[in-house]
Amino acid sequence: MIKERTNGRVQITWYWNASLSSFGDTFRSVQSGVADGSLYVFGINPGVHQLNLMYQMPFTGWSGVRGGSEVYDEMRKKFPELDKEFISKGVTPFFWAVPMGNYDLHIATKQQVRVPGDLKGMKVMVSPIFADVIKTVGGAQLYYGPPDWYMALERGLAEAHIVHWAATEEQRLYELFDHHTIMGPSGFSTNVIGVLMNLDTWNSLPPDLQGVITGVGKEMQEITIEGLLKQHEAGIAEAKKRNQAFIEITPAEVEQWRVWVKPVWDKWIADTEAKGWPNARQIFEEALRIAKLH
Repeated sequence: MIKERTNGRVQITWYWNASLSSFGDTFRSVQSGVADGSLYVFGINPGVHQLNLMYQMPFTGWSGVRGGSEVYDEMRKKFPELDKEFISKGVTPFFWAVPMGNYDLHIATKQQVRVPGDLKGMKVMVSPIFADVIKTVGGAQLYYGPPDWYMALERGLAEAHIVHWAATEEQRLYELFDHHTIMGPSGFSTNVIGVLMNLDTWNSLPPDLQGVITGVGKEMQEITIEGLLKQHEAGIAEAKKRNQAFIEITPAEVEQWRVWVKPVWDKWIADTEAKGWPNARQIFEEALRIAKLH
């Protein structure tokens, strides 16, 4: 699309499956100029972001792909410091970005989970920010990149996975699950995926080419939303085809999870304030407020 609209002045070569840099070095490869740009998911490179980790916070009410995208766009407009965190690291903010939909709990064993205490003894693949709270109920947090998800579940290294439904379809994880816990109307959490560029590379482009790339980014956001929605439905359909059970927790059980994860909220706020964003609590509370409107 970009090649055609720039009459060949911009041509993009994609390197898939960590063939240019490792999964864990995605952000730093763009930051250093090894790559001019990349598809990037928040949180896959711990230590890179702090303020923007807000988007990983659990039980915030960001509902679905489209609703979450509206919250994300509104927050970026309201708090420019979210984008400035990227720029300060020599990388552009996202040209397009989309929350990936509700993260539910997908389980590969017979152990059923309705409340936090049910995680006792389980090995759960989820973001490292949840390691401490999972320990409080006797569970273990594990983190693998997408190329290793299937292997980890197949070999029993992980017994459950908190992830969005589109990933269960794309990675064929549905082949390994026994049942699924639906974590309320907004899921356990979500995460954001998008495309970013090395800031020097971006600044080296003339304004007309920057305009083309920015315009394509807006189109790609909508295309990605539609694609994720289709994959979400396909993942659910594959699970149902295999007669996998769906456990829907009650509002009272959702509240138990919200109380359980509150230390994650509090730690993020305290750490973010300490690292130079004194309005971290205001930003987070505004995200909660906006989420209720979508």
